[in-house]
Amino acid sequence: MSNKKQKTKENKEKYVLHRVGGFDLLQQRPILFRNVEVKCLFAISGNLIRSYSLLNGNFLSQYSFANETQIVTLQQKNFNQFFVVHQDGEIITWNVGDNSKKGKVRLSLNRNETVSWFRHLDNTYYYTIPSENGTRHQMYFCEQGCVQKTMIMDQINSINNPVINSIAFCPVDKPRHCFTIDGSTLCLYDIPVAIKPKKKKNKFKHPQDMDFTCIASHPKEITIATGDKLGCIIIWNNFRTDFPMMTKIHWHHHPVNDLSYSNLGSSLYSVGEEQVLVKWNLVGQFWGEKSFLPRLGAPIKYVTTDFETIVVSLEDSTIQIIDSQLNGVQSVIEGSSIGLNSTFEAICGLHYNIRLNAFAMNGRVGHIQMYVPSEQKQLYQLDITNQNVVLGFDLCSLEERAKNIKKLKAVPKIYPIEVTKAAVSDDGNWMATIEYRNDFETLPEIRLKFWHLTKNNNHHLNTTIHLPHQEEVTFITFSPVSDEGELHLVTTSKDKSFKIWDLHEEDRKMWWNCSRCASFNTHSVPSMAAFSVDSSLLTVLFDNTITFWELSSETNSIRYIPRIDTFSMDNQKIVFVGFGTQEFSHYLIEGRVQSLIVRNILNKFEKIFTYNQSIDIDKVDYNDSWVKMAFNPYENIVALASHHSIELVSLKTQKKIMNIEISQKFNGQLIYGMFTPEKPNFDDEKFPLNRSMFYCMNERRELFQLIPEKLIESKSTMVGSVRENTKIYMNNIQSQLSVMLTNNNPSSANQEDCTIFKIVPNYDAKFEQNRKALVNSFFYQVPSHVLPPVDVISKPFLSSLLECLTVNDRQLKE
Repeated sequence: MSNKKQKTKENKEKYVLHRVGGFDLLQQRPILFRNVEVKCLFAISGNLIRSYSLLNGNFLSQYSFANETQIVTLQQKNFNQFFVVHQDGEIITWNVGDNSKKGKVRLSLNRNETVSWFRHLDNTYYYTIPSENGTRHQMYFCEQGCVQKTMIMDQINSINNPVINSIAFCPVDKPRHCFTIDGSTLCLYDIPVAIKPKKKKNKFKHPQDMDFTCIASHPKEITIATGDKLGCIIIWNNFRTDFPMMTKIHWHHHPVNDLSYSNLGSSLYSVGEEQVLVKWNLVGQFWGEKSFLPRLGAPIKYVTTDFETIVVSLEDSTIQIIDSQLNGVQSVIEGSSIGLNSTFEAICGLHYNIRLNAFAMNGRVGHIQMYVPSEQKQLYQLDITNQNVVLGFDLCSLEERAKNIKKLKAVPKIYPIEVTKAAVSDDGNWMATIEYRNDFETLPEIRLKFWHLTKNNNHHLNTTIHLPHQEEVTFITFSPVSDEGELHLVTTSKDKSFKIWDLHEEDRKMWWNCSRCASFNTHSVPSMAAFSVDSSLLTVLFDNTITFWELSSETNSIRYIPRIDTFSMDNQKIVFVGFGTQEFSHYLIEGRVQSLIVRNILNKFEKIFTYNQSIDIDKVDYNDSWVKMAFNPYENIVALASHHSIELVSLKTQKKIMNIEISQKFNGQLIYGMFTPEKPNFDDEKFPLNRSMFYCMNERRELFQLIPEKLIESKSTMVGSVRENTKIYMNNIQSQLSVMLTNNNPSSANQEDCTIFKIVPNYDAKFEQNRKALVNSFFYQVPSHVLPPVDVISKPFLSSLLECLTVNDRQLKE
């Protein structure tokens, strides 16, 4: 059947893939924000700012600023305002209290120039511009309101990459100097920078000519700390001479990743690849003593401190909140974390647990993480292998092992035990995992483990099978849960066989063992399998041949069923096999690279219909192409993914019911997709999924959900947008006081976003005059009996009133 005959009236409503997991939280150190009402943490993720609770680590909200370029810096300006700096040089003054833009300017950049770091200090902008290859950075400055930029450094000097760890203003409270590191050189610049041809500058070399990795400034004194690749920390002070005083402290075995002083400068915190937070005492007779908080789970990239909290950012994209006395981890901000490998691979796939409402997928090395997309939070990491990860050597992924086998003698490699396959039963009670390790020197380590989900929603290891196959396992899946309670698991392997494992229960004890084993021939390798609805039939894909096997529960036998149909042997690779459900349980689904074929098992495998997908065959990766197809057993819908779109085809109508275009924001190729048994949490009559939702993951481990495009705005807070009964804009002013007037101004709900202020010399004066006029015209003339309750207006009103009240010298004397 041609595609022309399949054309129908497609849904005009546009649907998009909305990201719900896999956010990169390591672009910058997180920012701690506290006031009377909120204690939260801000983290930059692309062009968004995400906020999390400091108390429990829960995700609160995310903010967008109508700019598609990446945010490079979030700097706190005052108690309630931040500078948000984008890569294209746009600087937005963001008021957190009323979520509005108080100002917007743009740095003067040449074509193809971008900003990599920014700092505002004493009405002066300091920022860095990376080189064309992004490895070196030059620092510039310009006065606020001026477009002319001036280079601080000589052209022969530059800054290390990443730049965030390579610049420090000293001291932090009242900066007078700027320190930068470049290789093994420490450079000092006086600030504010005088616009003259010659600027005072000093250079200091590392005593061992070792490259610096990070720098931190003392909050009160002209003292800095630097870390290097040897794991040493050097405390520098007394810069009045040509040879400053240096004091070395050393504990780290690997390079120091980041440093941070405490608020008073009495302690120094250091982190690295050892997964340990180190606290150094820098005062009194115990100067140089250290205390530790070990085993934090992953190498640490950043450390941030304030007067009562320490925040560490781990390289697996998690953030941990720690007490300043190192009493332990108070809360954890965990999204969809990644392993320690250099790649973003998620080799065990994407699996949904209906009891936990969470996805099971690869986490840290040797772990399975449970991630809840509705809350955008990770529940926990389940340690599958129960092995420590050895650091200090390169970790190799499965694909890299064969390439590096010749280099093992020259470069030592550590091959960790990895979780390569996983499966979750339909009821969520059971999970099976495959762990694998092969160093190409001895026999491979292969273990099949069955995990039972207890009543307390904790996974308990039930059965462990050592060496379930002679070679690597290629696929595992559970059978549908039957009314009799029977449950099976099928595993396929490169040893050219597949096995069926059964659940047994006796005297309140449960265990798994192998009941059947079979193979097709001596050279075909099985790559995928699927059970029928009643588990009486099993289909196994051997190379490019689909085989059928009859299963008998009474005799625990298995019988091969020859196909009696005549079908064409085309060159298209089969990438998916499966059975329909409910009234379509007799349907066999054959997924090929360019087409979908549905056959009737009961009628000699008669072809029911064929759907041809529009896909560029040259861009297909045959190694993992089977994961580009997913079946919805709840509504009998097949999802076919290509490099540019995802198409949903219904077995009932035998036609395409939806086409989702993959935008450039998808950041890579889709590697996994699946349907979950959850009803849509939005009202949309045209949405073709009534009892399920579609999720997919790309190669960067970002998780996406299919939703209507009109819901995107509700998923993130647009800064500066008008909201009903929340904001009112008068003369380009938005304050906490004006919030109270929203209900009394019907026209405010229809007003558009406020016009962004331009920086002009008399900006502050105009702003204060309008504040006074607002108070005099509206608040003082309103009868007291119609004012809002005191507990509602007290804090916002007093804050706004104090900002607009001014006392001159004469009034002060009186």
